[in-house]
Amino acid sequence: MKGLYLSIASTFLVCTKVSGVPKSANLADDAGFSGLQLLPIRGVEFPENIVPTECVCSYENDSWHSNPERYGWGSWKRVFGLASDYYPLPWDHWLFEAAHHTLRRRQFFYETYPDALEVTHDAMSAVQAENCGLNRAWEIHPDKSGRLEAFLEGGWGLVLDTYHIQGVSVAEDLKGENIAPPDIPMTLVNRLMESCPDRVKLVHVHPGFWDVFSLFTRGTWSLTPMLELLKPLDVPFVLEVIPLLPVTILASWGVREPFVRVLTKIHLKIKKDLT
Repeated sequence: MKGLYLSIASTFLVCTKVSGVPKSANLADDAGFSGLQLLPIRGVEFPENIVPTECVCSYENDSWHSNPERYGWGSWKRVFGLASDYYPLPWDHWLFEAAHHTLRRRQFFYETYPDALEVTHDAMSAVQAENCGLNRAWEIHPDKSGRLEAFLEGGWGLVLDTYHIQGVSVAEDLKGENIAPPDIPMTLVNRLMESCPDRVKLVHVHPGFWDVFSLFTRGTWSLTPMLELLKPLDVPFVLEVIPLLPVTILASWGVREPFVRVLTKIHLKIKKDLT
């Protein structure tokens, strides 16, 4: 592992305030993280939000959702499970603006943090980057990836997300191998580590809600077997955790200690699983 970093998205409500990025960097530092992964959120390019280049390992070059303008009733229905993920969530609108703002912030990241890895969800963008020698890697994503050969073949860099890999549909590729659907994510990671581990440039440690709940109530979570498989990788690992609203709200008001304790516990668990 080449450092354990924190996604700025995990500090929601803190990162959106004035000077929010440095405040998020301070939270990460207090919890033992090496620095941040940035996102093209509102205001991130303001001068008061610039942090030292050594604090940034990577940045995502677009919003979480490919349809950032599709807000409305569909967004609120999705909160209650009544609409598909075709619609962004309401808080996506808080973080992200229209596509031209995202493109401007992507250019800002490229110029301000030239050594940081650019994470893209577009496979063709990663292929073009490989051909041009750009520092860009493709995040394997259930909406974009589809088949096993889509990421095992080719020479472009990969970003492995421990949550998204569970949604990649590769049933056709594994047909006849008698692999149960719950075992598919571990099968994919095993094959990736066996065939092309050098192509993995970054790992997103992305616990779901029940993983976090289990960690704080029982001290265990479902990510341990996958992280143990990823031990040999000498790349940055980035924590992407759903913001825990009570401690996040307190941190946005200046009461930082509860949030730091939460992040520290998750940080220590990841390090334990990787050593």
